[in-house]
Amino acid sequence: MLAPAIVGTAHFNREAPNFLPFAVGHLSATKGYVHVIDDFTLDTVLSTIDTAADLARYFQRKEELILSGKLGMAAGEEELLANFLRHTDDEGQHCFQFPQSFTKVFVDEGFWDRFCKHPDRLAQIEADRVSYAWDELIDEFTKHALAGTQYFTSDASVAAHEKALRLMAREPRTVRRILAKSLLAVLKRADTEERSARVVTPFLPGDPHYLFLALRPPEDKAYDEYRVVRRNLLEAYCLVARLKFPEARDVVGIATEPLSWQQTGSEDLVYLDGAHWTAETANEAAALQQKLGLLQEVLQFEANETEYPSATGSRKPA
Repeated sequence: MLAPAIVGTAHFNREAPNFLPFAVGHLSATKGYVHVIDDFTLDTVLSTIDTAADLARYFQRKEELILSGKLGMAAGEEELLANFLRHTDDEGQHCFQFPQSFTKVFVDEGFWDRFCKHPDRLAQIEADRVSYAWDELIDEFTKHALAGTQYFTSDASVAAHEKALRLMAREPRTVRRILAKSLLAVLKRADTEERSARVVTPFLPGDPHYLFLALRPPEDKAYDEYRVVRRNLLEAYCLVARLKFPEARDVVGIATEPLSWQQTGSEDLVYLDGAHWTAETANEAAALQQKLGLLQEVLQFEANETEYPSATGSRKPA
């Protein structure tokens, strides 16, 4: 139970006016707010909000709510979490929402249970399945970076991939769903084409540009030779992507085989710092674009992805 009125020693001093057993408020009146979550609720929170960006936003908004003095009591962390996940602000970000006329709010039991059973929540879980391919990519790249087993070992340090991995890992769950779908579309298209590429532009200011590439391994050349060609082509694509999108400050490139490739697959990861862009680099990118025919005819399209997809037409659980 969360009871913000409990402060400091009132957590254990039975003589304190606000003493309440098995409840958590402020651990200290003079220090910042500390989130205290038991093991059962922690599993619930981490299995529901399972990206760093989404979890950080929840804790930030929860702290703001408690420090505002508007929360009187909550039956449990999961009940607060249900309210947070049901509502969004003007920017489409999750937030706590209560009637403005209320000076104090008390969150009873039952909200979490209704949230979990709502058709929109069930549809969200199903829609998010594809997004975990993004998590698997992060795990795979991280594993090789830490072990120093990257295919290209000219710079096998963790720092060489750290920036790209940080950008990939900070993406929230719904964005990961979009990115995974985009990458999957590129892999499918490469089943019928020699190569397929796509640039995914930022969803919010400051987000990276992603370059996805799928290249079919030739039957008449060694696989090692193919890997060199694919890596070089990915780097060239990233340069051309920065040329076509001057606003790009971070470009993350990912390359692999087509979806139908039956043998052991592999992935390449490239990071381009678009902030350090010179006239010489621009000329190099333009030459590569002409020579290799990269991103010369770009088809632009937009796709809508609702966090809570449902045939009911509702955007989020009620």
